[in-house]
Amino acid sequence: MRILTWNINGLTSALNYYPWSKKKSHKEMFATMKADIIWQEIKCQPTKLTQDVALVPGYDAYFSFSKTKPGYSGVAVYVKQPLVPLQAEEGITGILNEPKTINPCFKSNNKPTSSSSITTNDCNDNDGGEGYFFDGLMNSPDQLDSEGRCLILDFGLFVLLNIYFPNEAQGDRGYYKADYHACVRRRIDDMLTNGRQVILVGDLNAIHEPLDHFKSTHGWPVVGDTVFQASVYRHWLNEIIYPKGPLIDTCRNFHPQRKGMFTFWKSVTNERPRNFGVRLDYILVSEGLGSWLKAADILPELFGSDHCPVYIDLYDIVESSVQGTKCLMDLLSTEQSKNKNKNKGKGNMTTASVNISIKNKYKSANESRYSNLLAKNFAQFSGSQKRLDQYFSTVVCPKNTKKSTDQKIDQ
Repeated sequence: MRILTWNINGLTSALNYYPWSKKKSHKEMFATMKADIIWQEIKCQPTKLTQDVALVPGYDAYFSFSKTKPGYSGVAVYVKQPLVPLQAEEGITGILNEPKTINPCFKSNNKPTSSSSITTNDCNDNDGGEGYFFDGLMNSPDQLDSEGRCLILDFGLFVLLNIYFPNEAQGDRGYYKADYHACVRRRIDDMLTNGRQVILVGDLNAIHEPLDHFKSTHGWPVVGDTVFQASVYRHWLNEIIYPKGPLIDTCRNFHPQRKGMFTFWKSVTNERPRNFGVRLDYILVSEGLGSWLKAADILPELFGSDHCPVYIDLYDIVESSVQGTKCLMDLLSTEQSKNKNKNKGKGNMTTASVNISIKNKYKSANESRYSNLLAKNFAQFSGSQKRLDQYFSTVVCPKNTKKSTDQKIDQ
């Protein structure tokens, strides 16, 4: 299984670049990248979304658009069938989701907790500000989630956060970026506390280490070390990435000393041919997913944006001396796993449903199919697709695939 993130800088612009200019379809683009879960910044508005982009055969597409600036930011996640996320949410605060999916926990100050459908935190009963999701923030939840920067999808084995982080700025935008980073960390901590595994993908708009900057690669000082480390956003990255934080930087895990592993180049000055770039795009995973990691890398040879794709590959099968053989597709939410669970009755649950049913607060695996974030449910596309169940076939655990033994991530 491959999970890929790419700040595509516009849904259709990539088709003007080789090799996509010859293929001229997103279906062929996805096939080339061999990805099961795809994409990032889209710079699109709902009214401009065309059927060939929204309804790519074999994929279900989830979108979050900017509420305030049409054609600005926005993110998408294309999910290859038969995967079906149990739930899909937009926004990092949870404020945009339907009331039925939000845990209605309010205190006298009317500040909701961090709990939502993809976390399972109970209401915090402590008085005062401690534990409140929005404490200390300069921006309201509506402001933070107005730009279409985040989609959160629950796949059972893990929760995927696809985020386009705000760019560095001063003044009000600086406060906005700081608040956004704070909310992402709080949301991830909430999920981990409740036993969930997390995959954070996207353009984080921050450089982690000097090695991630072309000046360091070419022997030039980036800035003084004290100044470099003083960046609040670099500090945020340091605190969320192992060893200080809970998430593994997958590309650095597999390529700890590789130089020139950049994901962004300034197009105005044509820096890409010289590889004068920086690393802004990441896939970070929680430690519990470490044994599933097979590979991680960048794809700088693929053009179409000033960013390049970043991907991770997961093993199909993991063998454990403690838990025996585990099949990835058995642990992910699919239409097949939903049907198995239904057929077994309420008293029995599949492995996937056990993983996602923490404290029995999860809804059916079918819920995301009715999401207003799912492109096939948009008004302009309703009736354009066959019934979704016609696309699904029986999912079986691969028999002849490379297996992973018990392993620890080289951290």
